Amino acid sequence: MVKLYTNFYGILKQFRLACLLLLFFCSNLYPPITALSQSNKLTSEINEINFRIPLVTKDGQKVNTTRISDTKFEFNGGSLTLDDGIRFSWTGVDIDLKYKDLPAQFGGWLRIYINDDVSEDNFIMDFGTYPADSVGLKISDLSHKLKEGRNTILFVFVGYDNLKTVVKARVQFSFDFENTSRDPIINIIKPQSGAVIASDIHQEFEIELTNFALENAASGLPNRGKLNIYYNDITSSTLLGTISISLEQGGKNRVLFNTKDFESFSSIPDSMNTRIIFVLTKTNGELLPFRKTVNVITNFNNTLDIGFPRVTIVEPNRDRESMQVTGDQKFILQIDNFEIFPRDLSFKENQNGKGYLQIILNNRPVELAFEKTEFTLNELGASRFGEGTINVKVQLVNFDFTKLNPEASDSIQVFFVPRTIGSENVVSQVQNNTWRYIIIGLIILLVVGSMAILITRG
Repeated sequence: MVKLYTNFYGILKQFRLACLLLLFFCSNLYPPITALSQSNKLTSEINEINFRIPLVTKDGQKVNTTRISDTKFEFNGGSLTLDDGIRFSWTGVDIDLKYKDLPAQFGGWLRIYINDDVSEDNFIMDFGTYPADSVGLKISDLSHKLKEGRNTILFVFVGYDNLKTVVKARVQFSFDFENTSRDPIINIIKPQSGAVIASDIHQEFEIELTNFALENAASGLPNRGKLNIYYNDITSSTLLGTISISLEQGGKNRVLFNTKDFESFSSIPDSMNTRIIFVLTKTNGELLPFRKTVNVITNFNNTLDIGFPRVTIVEPNRDRESMQVTGDQKFILQIDNFEIFPRDLSFKENQNGKGYLQIILNNRPVELAFEKTEFTLNELGASRFGEGTINVKVQLVNFDFTKLNPEASDSIQVFFVPRTIGSENVVSQVQNNTWRYIIIGLIILLVVGSMAILITRG
């Protein structure tokens, strides 16, 4: 009996120890499981901006999607193709790619993934907004990550809290995809976004057209026409040119041209964000709803400080009512990203950002290596031109006197009056001396005359 009791007591102790171990294990395991569950829930369901995908554009028509939850939408109305698009909406913030580099509490941009955002291998693209008259986010822009059949893409909105990036929405959208296209597609191979175009910086353009060929005369065949080039807006005043010749290669048509082939590019205002827009047209010039845009930097007038040397005439100010200048009035220059040197007869290798400042009057060089950033027309010997209009030009050159690339120059047209304040003072002084001599002469005559009269009477 005692032995039985002892065995039972030993088993009870082992059971109590096992229960304690199990309780300890569960108490330590539960918080991580709970935290992970909550983390997954937060990750999948966050939607602070009420981001939603209510519509798609299919076959040119807006079609409703199905809302599964606040963070899940799907489309079951047939396969979307390369011609179709996804349309989304939101509230409370501004969505634009500019906020990638411009932190703002009220702004942000979209990062789009295939399946999930756990791996960067699933990343498709950064995105802002789409024009109201377009199909929406184009399926063709996502196609390099899509597979035939069912796909799920994830829209992740990245915003800011205290100027630090934070994810504020994750919304997924599921749909069937068919890798076909019936409409023309424009693909800009080069230049890349942000390329610089200036008077001496030419850019090669390469455009790839799918399901479209260029022609000059109407052939009656489908998907034929021309390619118009615009800047910033699609208007007659912003039309840069029309191309009607393409090279067929690999089942697609390629368009090649250089900006130096179009003088019209030089009319584009200087801007850090110029949009070059390509629009397909019918052969008769009627615009078609197919377009593509690339953002570039245009600096034909060299007014932007983008690291290139630049010289600017800041005085006389061009906004003055009168452009009349005298011989001793100062011209003041501003030189950026360039160091000027006095003329040196010894040989020097050309160096970036170093060279000479030249001054040219009426297309005649008067200073080949001027070493100051201010001067007067008298100093330059402008009196040889006489009174009248003078074109004053300044330019930066290399040590071998060749122009920079891009060219750095500025000019202003003034009306030159040779007289100076100094010369007027001299004239005035001479006139004053003349009168002084006349008066002294008269006094002397009076004195001498008086003396003569006195002597005669005496």
